[in-house]
Amino acid sequence: MQTNPFEFEAALRFTPAEMVDYFIDNNNFARFINSQRNVFLLGDRGTGKTMMLRYYSLPVQAWKNARDSESAASRPELQHLGIYIPCRNPAVTKREPELMEARQNALLMSEHFLVTAVIYAIAESLASVGNLLSSSEERIVRDEIKYLFQWEIADTLPLFEALRSAATRESVAIQRELNRRFLDVYYENAVTFSNAIIPFLDLVTNNVDRLRNAHFSLMFDDADALSNLQNEILNSWIASRNSPKISFKVATSLVDQKPLTTAGGGSLLERHDFIRVDMEADFQSSDTTFHKLATDIVERRLEKAGLLGVSASAFFPINTAMQHDLDAAEAKTRTIAGTVYADGTEKQIRDYVYKYKRAYYFRDRSPKANRPPYSGFDLIVHVSTGVLRYLLEPCYEMYDAAQSRLPKDNVQVAVIPPSIQTEILADLSKRRWAWIREGFNNSVRGCNRSDSIRIANLVENFALLLTHRLHHHRSEPRAITFFVSAKESFERTQELLDLLEIARRAQILFKRPGSGKDFGKREDYYIFDRLLWIDRGLDPVGQNASISIEARSLWEAAFENRAFPGAVFEKSKRKRKDAAQVELFDPEVYE
Repeated sequence: MQTNPFEFEAALRFTPAEMVDYFIDNNNFARFINSQRNVFLLGDRGTGKTMMLRYYSLPVQAWKNARDSESAASRPELQHLGIYIPCRNPAVTKREPELMEARQNALLMSEHFLVTAVIYAIAESLASVGNLLSSSEERIVRDEIKYLFQWEIADTLPLFEALRSAATRESVAIQRELNRRFLDVYYENAVTFSNAIIPFLDLVTNNVDRLRNAHFSLMFDDADALSNLQNEILNSWIASRNSPKISFKVATSLVDQKPLTTAGGGSLLERHDFIRVDMEADFQSSDTTFHKLATDIVERRLEKAGLLGVSASAFFPINTAMQHDLDAAEAKTRTIAGTVYADGTEKQIRDYVYKYKRAYYFRDRSPKANRPPYSGFDLIVHVSTGVLRYLLEPCYEMYDAAQSRLPKDNVQVAVIPPSIQTEILADLSKRRWAWIREGFNNSVRGCNRSDSIRIANLVENFALLLTHRLHHHRSEPRAITFFVSAKESFERTQELLDLLEIARRAQILFKRPGSGKDFGKREDYYIFDRLLWIDRGLDPVGQNASISIEARSLWEAAFENRAFPGAVFEKSKRKRKDAAQVELFDPEVYE
């Protein structure tokens, strides 16, 4: 059976060879990762932070350089070394020191655990580089490392493998020490950033020819998983700026980012201590960077699966009936536009067609029709809501479904039929709604049962609002993005904003900063997971527009399950035959 090329949970499991094969370098972030500046990479889960850091880590780059090198015996100088440090590793994140009464001892123990983990990561990375040390360099560096750390460095192992093993033993030893001692006892063998990491990197760069001009990027992935003390310590390292050989690349969740405070009570300053890189993507049209990246990712994976020259749009074709109806809706819209703007410009007609052609398709479908046959690569990209994991998940399930229906195991999946695309997207959307309705409080940090009910209320009422706008709004019938207005005049706005943050943590809701309409004011724009709208027969593509909703109305929709103004549907025991698709759009209408 063919391997599914759309595996989407494998960033940490990929081998260096697989990383090089699958990673798409769009050059948007490479200049930040390879710079000597401190950089914070911020983005929701699934936006590619781990893939980015792992690709630029030393083991992957060393494998790539060795593959591309003409001579296996060559010893080129190494200049930028990425040291990947996964913060969700239990060996890295330690919260026991936070139980200590003396803050100074707690900080010391927290730093010791963190430094040991960094030393392990550096040693593991250097061990991946073939032919790094000459025999004379290894003798010198081994002796100096023994003196520096006062750890037992095995002579029977290659140097950096021995150091990695010693760091592991030290981590185990200090954990045992912490477990058996009183929590306020001072640990005299603790190592720090200044007495361990900096001297170690100075040692190797001064004594290893290939590292003579090396710069080390310490790349902390999922830094929001660090303990509060470790976060303060890491910020202190960043603020110190006491070594030109070291910079920090810190990847963290937007919604769970920890404070920028240091252990000394100070705070990191953006543009002074670090630069911020937002990994959230614009995803409105096929001309956006994300759409092009999504296309490259899918086509690279198809190529690795043996489908050479197959485009993403050809592999995920749109349903022919859907395309025909969309074309008919566009022709109808263009005719109406010619009447509305009889003396108008081509731009006015073009804008009218953009706003209404898909609205006519979704609004005017026959009441007896099933849900639209959602399909086509462009639609899959929009349904991802700009999250790479949400792009690959439906592709994975579609491929798996298509493969299971092949007559023989050794037959290659050549295309994903539109019927399978529609089936998988509908199923994923239904499962997403079920997760919301059944309560996701057990799987989302900081969310209780009441919060999950309120978020479910908000999403349900917002779906009704979108349905109403599709049928009645004059200029923005397909808008699915909103921003919160009248925040200052509503006394319970903070309760609402806190609830929206929980929804963001669950990745039901996403937030994008943008320019507001008032004198260039910055505004936060929110968009629910577009996959949700498939179960409701709505258009997940949306349009380049946003809905202004007052904070009070949003709060009432969530906390009191009250419909948004203008989106109240009359309840009836009979279907309204005058409303197209009423059985899809109005869950309150019964037989």
